Amino acid sequence: MIDDLKYHDYYQYCAHMHPYPQENMHMRIIVVDIEASGFAGWPVEIGWSLVGSGSCRSMLIRPDPSWSRDLWDPFAEEVHGISQEMLLSKGCDPRDVMACFLEDATGATLISDAPEFDQVWLDQLFDVSNLSIMNRTGSPIIRSIRSVFPAYSLMHVEEKVAHRAGPDALELSNTLTKFLAFRAQV
Repeated sequence: MIDDLKYHDYYQYCAHMHPYPQENMHMRIIVVDIEASGFAGWPVEIGWSLVGSGSCRSMLIRPDPSWSRDLWDPFAEEVHGISQEMLLSKGCDPRDVMACFLEDATGATLISDAPEFDQVWLDQLFDVSNLSIMNRTGSPIIRSIRSVFPAYSLMHVEEKVAHRAGPDALELSNTLTKFLAFRAQV
């Protein structure tokens, strides 16, 4: 862990090299992370954390019948540690997962460190939830963390031990919270 002095110097450097856009200071920002059955697969877990909250929510996702089990990648299971059996016994219906996520995420700016993947898996959740009938705007859009926090690539994020959606989202959220707290002092 980096000590407070190093954090101070580090965030001062980040703030100087990449000024944080003033319009982002008052945004409600949620970090989203999604684990999947494989890169070409379907979502198995979603986690999200409101920046500044110090907490996160995550939910295992029971496979929808429309998702092909052939897209299960044993390597992905090895990375996140979530088995198909776990999803079948402890996973929530994708419709319930999406409803819970939207309850927290509606009106917030959603960010991810891998939006090119997370957006595809969020869209899959949205599609099977039949929410397009109720929500004409479509699936929420996940922006790149770098588009909201240009200094992100310079920030120190602890190395992940296990890839799980909730803890991963919380770690990114906490890093951004520290940066914003420092930014407010500058």
